[in-house]
Formats: sequence, C-alpha cells, structure tokens
Amino acid sequence: MVDWLIIGGGIQGCTLAIHLVRSGKVTPERLAILDRHEAPLMNWKMYTMRTGMDYLRSPQIHHLDYEPASLHTFARKQQKINQLVGYYKKPQIELFNEHSEAAIQSALSSATWIKGEVTDIKKEGSLWQIETKEHQLKAKNVVLATGCTEQFAWPEWAAAWRKEAPKRVAHLFQKEGLDLLPGDAPIVVIGGGISAAHFACRLIRAGRKVIMISRHALRVHEFDSDPGWLGPKYMSGFLSVNDYVKRREMITTARHRGSLPPMLYRKLTKYMRQGLIQVLYDEVSSCEKLKHTMIQLKTKHGKRIRAAQIILATGFSLNLSTMDWLQTLIREEQLPTAACGYPVLTTSLQWKEGLYAIGALAELELGPSARNISGARSACRRMIHHL
Repeated sequence: MVDWLIIGGGIQGCTLAIHLVRSGKVTPERLAILDRHEAPLMNWKMYTMRTGMDYLRSPQIHHLDYEPASLHTFARKQQKINQLVGYYKKPQIELFNEHSEAAIQSALSSATWIKGEVTDIKKEGSLWQIETKEHQLKAKNVVLATGCTEQFAWPEWAAAWRKEAPKRVAHLFQKEGLDLLPGDAPIVVIGGGISAAHFACRLIRAGRKVIMISRHALRVHEFDSDPGWLGPKYMSGFLSVNDYVKRREMITTARHRGSLPPMLYRKLTKYMRQGLIQVLYDEVSSCEKLKHTMIQLKTKHGKRIRAAQIILATGFSLNLSTMDWLQTLIREEQLPTAACGYPVLTTSLQWKEGLYAIGALAELELGPSARNISGARSACRRMIHHL
C-alpha cells in the first residue's frame, strides 16, 4: 500500500510525482507510478523522435522540475545555454530530455515504478484498489494522468487501410513502429499542424520527396493557446462559468489546433520556396492501390496524387468511451461528468475523496492548457495548495 499512486508515467504523471515529493507532501518511498511502459516518458520520447522535433514549443520555464528556473540552471551548469532557442528560450529536445531525466532521478529514485495497464479501480473502505493483469495495488490517493494519446484519429477514407495495407497508410504515432518505405514517389503527409510540419521537415532532411495535404491554410501561432490562459487574464472568466458545455466551447475556441510556431513555419516555407516540399490545401476523399506498390489519392478538389506511402499526422481522438476501466469507474463510483463525458472536478482537481485527475481529464477545470507541460505545472500548484 502506498500513499499516492499515479496512473500514467508521461509528462503529466512525472511532473506531479516530482512536485509531490519536492513539496514534502509525500516521501518517494510512499509513492508509485503505474504505466504500461518500462520507464518514464517513453511515449513522449517516441513521439518527439518520430516527428523529428528538434525543440519544444514551450518556453524554458515549462518543465517537469519543482523550481521554476530549474531548466535554465541545468542548461547553464551543463554549458548548454545555447540550446535554449529564440526569444522565448525554448529548449532543444535533447536538453529538455536530459533535464527531465535528471529531475526524475533526483526526486524519484526511491519511488516505485510498476509496469502494467489498469483493468479496474474501485473504492474499498478508505483505500483505492487498482487492478492490472499482473498486480493488485492499494493506495490512499490515486491520480489519473493517463491522457488521450492512445486513441488515434483516422480519417474515414483511411480506416480500411489499417488492415489492408498497414505499412502503406500509417498513423505517425502508431504503436507498431513506423518504417519509411523506399520509392521514388513522394511520401504524402496528411495534416497541417505542428507534428505534420516537423515530420515533413524530417523527411526532407532524409532526402525524400514530400507532399503535405492540409484541410486549411497553415496557421501560425507561437503557442497552442494564448499565454493569458495560464493566469487570471482568461482563467477568471473561464472558472466563473458554471455551464460545462460553455466551458468546452471556450476550450475549443481558445486552442490553436492544427497550428505551428513561427520558427517552424519559416523553415517549412523555406523548403517550399526551394521546391523540396509541396503543400496542398485540400482534403482527401478516397484512396486506391495501384500496380507497383503505388497508392493514389483523390482529393475533394479533383486532384490525383500518387504516393509511395501515406503518413497520417491527424492527431488523437477525444472519445473517453473506449476506456472501459474508466467508464466502469464512473458508473460504479457515480462520478460526476459533463455532457462531453469528461470529469467534473473540484478546484483541487479531486473527483472523489482520494481520487484526482490531471492532464486531458482535468481540462474542464484547468482550461485549454491542461494537456501541456504548463497545464501539468498548474495542476501541481492546485493540488499541492489544497493538500
């Protein structure tokens, strides 16, 4: 039995674990993290490596560690201050990962890491009982930090190809790995946001021909929501709204979905001027297999595009109904949810006594930044203030 069990060992879960320990709310020996991977941040590292991301969208003050200036201090001590890029000092991915690993090792070396996937959660007296296929765990407090990054968004035209030709039409973040197929024909990247742009740039650096298809013109925003959402400027008005349908609408409006930061936009448009990538503002309507392992796309504007491979950078689904254990928990414990199915939490992010949610599950309380590193830090402040 532990005092705190955090379900999810990604950015959100590790940030909270570090903050709970550093703030003195729990000793590392009384804390455990449950995750389906072998080690912390494995999904994060896989996603960023696969896209070819070279620096974060977030500034240097958004990181996993407790002290706000920790990343800057780490960069200076490691003589890597030049890896903080641009006006906002955005960290290069290698620096961010090194700092994250150092913070985890320093704060959580005595904590317990449990590899497994949740199958059931229920309240047993004053404790929470968590079951996996291999373990039966008990904790005074449980934090759901699972996110929604396991549910990939597949366009309708592409769904049939998941079984028919899974290597020819693949999702950028699929679990099975992503092998780039050889061929003189271009690789077509579907999507117009930051992941699509980073991945397209990676392909260009590898010498591949690239076509990027976006349903909209490239949207340029420094961050994926206005920084005013990190403080009272916008959050005061958001929290004054008691209608969760309206809160959901405010979140949707505030997010700059499918956007990319100016530095990445400049890189992409440079490649466009050099003729290394073609960007089409269109939408795929159908896909068919041709001879010689080629695939042909047809767009709504009537274009026909031949490709060696199609990579979907179409993000993730928002549907929580596919998480069976979560739906059972909601039903059995009669937990409050909004019309969209997401948790209705207290200001301390508590769903029921001893049960908390952070990350995507807490966005109706934390606002549009909930899923980001900044949202993880906001969640930590909320919880620690009330403990």
